[in-house]
This record gives sequence, C-alpha cells and structure tokens, in this order.
Amino acid sequence: MARGGLIFQFDRSTCFVRQLAVQYKSSGCAHTEATFGMPGKRKRKADSALYKVERLEARVSEQEKTFFTRAAAIQGRTLSEFVVSSLHEAASRTIQNYEVIQLADRDRQAFIDALLKPPEPSSNLKAAAKRYFKRGNR
Repeated sequence: MARGGLIFQFDRSTCFVRQLAVQYKSSGCAHTEATFGMPGKRKRKADSALYKVERLEARVSEQEKTFFTRAAAIQGRTLSEFVVSSLHEAASRTIQNYEVIQLADRDRQAFIDALLKPPEPSSNLKAAAKRYFKRGNR
C-alpha cells in the first residue's frame, strides 16, 4: 500500500510496519500517516487497547491552534500527541483532586484524635442503639 510515495509492506508482524512508519516520520516527510495491521483483517475487541480507534474533536480559534502547535513543537511532539498528553494530565489531576481529601494540620489532627480516642456515646446515641437492637436488626 503506498502512502505519500512510501511503500508499506505488510507481513505477519506489525512491528515491521511500525518501524517503517517511524523511519518515514523521522525523515521529515509531510505525510506521516500509516495503517498498522493486516489489510482487511478485522481487529478483535481485545486488540482495541493496542490501537487508538476513538476520536475527540474540539473547535479552537486560529490563535489557540498556533499557540498549542508552538507548545507541541517545543516538546518535540505532534499537535495530537501534545493535546492527548495534556488532556491526560489534566484528567489525572481532576480525578486526584476529587478522590483525595487534603486536610489542614488542625483538621488532620482532629480526625486522627477522633479515630484513636473516640468520645463516649451520648445518651441519645445509646437509646437509639437500644431501639435498633430491640427491633432485631442485626
């Protein structure tokens, strides 16, 4: 299969095709697309983790695209690689901020004290526990 003047030869191993694509990309050619895998061969669901098959789209201004492209070039990445990497980092930070509770020293100490030295149950709590167990809940 020819792409941009380069002939890709498919054999049983996609490693050979990937190597050609890397050599082609590093040669400075403008066309760096490549099809990995055997032509006409349907990908199994288990293989989908190996292939990037999902797409994301976003509309940006010309200035934003120029800005993002410049940042990608500084890191030596394509714009797509830069966007995916930046998006992954932002998503990881967002999830971590949601899942991790950060306490100030005073709050942390109060939490630890409550765990290690819990206060005596109040009379209301003792009465509620008696009612609960009296009903046969347990």
